Amino acid sequence: MNVVMYVGTSQARNIIREFEFYFPKGESKKLKKKKSGQVVSESKQDRIKFDVLLTSYEMINLDSASLKSIKWECMIVDEGHRLKNKDSKLFLSLKQYSSNHRVLLTGTPLQNNLDELFMLMHFLDAGKFGSLEEFQEEFKDINQEEQIARLHKMLAPHLLRRVKKDVMKDLPPKKELILRVELSSKQKEYYKAILTRNYEILTRRGGAQISLINVVMELRKLCCHSYMLEGVEPEIEDSNEAFRQLLETSGKLHLLDKMLVKLKEQGHRVLIYTQFQHMLDLLEDYLGYKKWLYERIDGRVPGAERQIRIDRFNAKSSSRFCFLLSTRAGGLGINLATADTVIIYDSDWNPHADLQAMARAHRLGQTNKVMIFRLITRGTIEERMMQMTKKKMVLEHLVVGRLKAQNINQEELDDIIRYGSKELFADENDEAGKTRQIHYDDSAIDRLLDREQVNDEETTVDDEEEDGFLKAFKVANFEYIDEEAAAAEEARKAAIANKNAANNSESKTYWEELLKDRYEVHKIKEFTAMGKGKRSRKQMVSVEEDDLAGLEDVSSDGEDDNEADWIDADTLGSATGRKPNGPRKKARVDGMEPLPLMEGEGKSFRVLGFNQNQRAAFVQILMRFGVGEYDWSEFASRLKQKTFEEIKEYGTLFLYHISEDITDSPCFSDGVPRKDLGYPMYLLGLQCCF
Repeated sequence: MNVVMYVGTSQARNIIREFEFYFPKGESKKLKKKKSGQVVSESKQDRIKFDVLLTSYEMINLDSASLKSIKWECMIVDEGHRLKNKDSKLFLSLKQYSSNHRVLLTGTPLQNNLDELFMLMHFLDAGKFGSLEEFQEEFKDINQEEQIARLHKMLAPHLLRRVKKDVMKDLPPKKELILRVELSSKQKEYYKAILTRNYEILTRRGGAQISLINVVMELRKLCCHSYMLEGVEPEIEDSNEAFRQLLETSGKLHLLDKMLVKLKEQGHRVLIYTQFQHMLDLLEDYLGYKKWLYERIDGRVPGAERQIRIDRFNAKSSSRFCFLLSTRAGGLGINLATADTVIIYDSDWNPHADLQAMARAHRLGQTNKVMIFRLITRGTIEERMMQMTKKKMVLEHLVVGRLKAQNINQEELDDIIRYGSKELFADENDEAGKTRQIHYDDSAIDRLLDREQVNDEETTVDDEEEDGFLKAFKVANFEYIDEEAAAAEEARKAAIANKNAANNSESKTYWEELLKDRYEVHKIKEFTAMGKGKRSRKQMVSVEEDDLAGLEDVSSDGEDDNEADWIDADTLGSATGRKPNGPRKKARVDGMEPLPLMEGEGKSFRVLGFNQNQRAAFVQILMRFGVGEYDWSEFASRLKQKTFEEIKEYGTLFLYHISEDITDSPCFSDGVPRKDLGYPMYLLGLQCCF
């Protein structure tokens, strides 16, 4: 027998151990790991005399040249869903291998749509599953029972589905609880400030999705901890005071502290998952102050070091209480069954990533009941994200109701941001609002951590008596349980209320009613501060590893070229990894005809060649650097599509306009419309400076 097996780097050592367990010394050739990450036979006389060759996806380019010429008895691919994309290097390379048998190992064969499932079947049997177009046409209406039955019959010979309860009868049950947490007072303050500061982005019609994504990312980080925002964390010398503020500025960390203290006393061990490396740093600060031993794995930890840390945590005599992991780096292919508590500090866009993270503890080797706690900040984008990902699991994965996956669009992004904002800006002195707040006292924490609530049998969709596709082709599922029934009903009503503002026009009206007055006050304060010699820099959103996980298909392609004038280049670059590549305007040659004062109509209206977005960008730069003697250098470096002379000419006109007396006339003295220049009302205050 000669078998080639492709696995992830993190799983390689575990698989070697399994081989050593099932094939003791003397019954199989000893396996040896090379520096390249491959595992080959110790005998090198004949390269195909080994039984099993174990290698990694990362080595595919180096492996394929020498391995595809071998006639393999069997090819096994772990994490088989990696082959869902027919254009990926892994798919194209492995398709060239010759083998009598092919096996894909995956817990999620159907992640997004039937197209991806077809590609897995095509890899296994290209003869039977030859044409994607024919497959799409045949199963275009998968809601019909006849279609489901036919698809089931076609797939049945190729799918062997085994859930944990089928193969591990004695595996202890698990239970997931969703803990809805209040924002701290500081977080509420910053949440309002972020929405107010981004008023123009939220009300802009047809704006770039990437701008809304930046707002979403900033709010997601804030929901984790106030210190996730740039420049917020104070420098405090007293360690006790620093720790106190670390807890008080985050609703989640404050609750986590109460839970971990009791879990530590009860002898439990904990896995904590988060999307953000910065949040892992803050959790390290917390554990360091508590003097609790822990391990950490994120995307920066190399494969060999990861296994060392895993072994150290799993050792029988281990004194490590906690394991900090990033969801993507620490959620696949590792066994941490020595822990019996999982805390999802912040959820992933892709619900399957959180499912995989939960499974690190609830797996072979677990002897205790497993508790899983998902922390969700109430009335924020996190709660709306949870509702959307739950719906994705139910509709796209369980019901298989759509052939095409729906990428998140601008309306959905706005809906996520809008969720809970009206309640947040409501009068906080309202007694009714206070009664809705969630408080966790000691008795509540004790009830949450009580493992007697974990039933002997975990109820999942696998136990349901369903006809059709799901009865034989069971898809991964997880159970959402709120700490109180009223919470679910409240969230449902809020989601229905938010849905009423679906289109751009209604969305703009929503934000104008909620934020316009606050935004004008904010800009007046900002201008006043700058008039005293201060300079306000726009805060850029720092996008870390996996921050945009689940939003891979969102891009700014196909947008208006002029949009690049309005979006800060650093902001766009930080979120997409590239700079905007809009057309750059060539400098005018001396002697050419001067630009007209006004030209065009509607969206094409220009003043001295400046379109609406460029005029708005000019205003923002002015508000940033204040009024004074200009050499226009600060403007030239930021309005890169304009020449220095064009900026100087427009700037002179701008200063002339705002120095005019205030009148009811819709136009300035030279005929330029006031409203078309895009000046907000607060700019009229600038005239007092002249």
